[in-house]
Amino acid sequence: MRERRGSMLGGASEPGLARFAGAVLDDPAAFGGGADRATATRRRDTVAYGYLGVVEEYARPGSGERWRLLTVSMPGGVPRLVVDHRSALHRPGVPALAASSVPLEDPAFDELYLVTADDPVAARRILTPAVRRLLVAGPIQRLELERTTLALRSFDVALPATDADDRLAGLAEAILRTAPCFVASGAWVGLPGAVVTAEDLPAGDTPLLPGRYGRLDTEPTDEELGHARSRRLTAALVAIAALVVAVAAVLVLLVG
Repeated sequence: MRERRGSMLGGASEPGLARFAGAVLDDPAAFGGGADRATATRRRDTVAYGYLGVVEEYARPGSGERWRLLTVSMPGGVPRLVVDHRSALHRPGVPALAASSVPLEDPAFDELYLVTADDPVAARRILTPAVRRLLVAGPIQRLELERTTLALRSFDVALPATDADDRLAGLAEAILRTAPCFVASGAWVGLPGAVVTAEDLPAGDTPLLPGRYGRLDTEPTDEELGHARSRRLTAALVAIAALVVAVAAVLVLLVG
């Protein structure tokens, strides 16, 4: 992601973080759990699988703890689902739900993560084998999906800022690529306006379609740059040709 999109928290003059400037947040749910309080120190816009998102960096006052929280705006809505890494259990706000755990009968995954959900059927359909493999291969402290928001909370990070941001955005994109299409419908049982139940949905979910936003950090390819140069050259030649025609017309008038 380009550095121009980042903004360091420097005071209330930055509108995107004005409500956080100088404030200590004491609701673990606001910053992904795992700490009793935090301040926001940095914010960057991003895109994951065509959906707009924000990466925020948080720090726990009086300690060296720093982490990232990525939130992505989803097109529809689903019941709340929280996946917490077991190493974070019993920290403030972990687990996030009082609901019973949802075992997925995946030993490698169940050993690392505790899943709690308002609807176990939805949880199992969203946490596909591909998503579980991603989370086992690249552990994070929390994945949360609630109604229209996907949130990923990293462990304390030592990576450079852009690398840590890109890792979360890449993970979110990989997760969304495997998400079932009902994530976009907003028609899941229990949500306002629901028209289906869990049992009504097809057993073979089709994948969620990508959003309409391009990646904010995409650099043009050599081919795209070549096409752009060709278009500029063609436009210049057309302009020169038009100028030559105009000059010729004036000379004809003068001679005549």
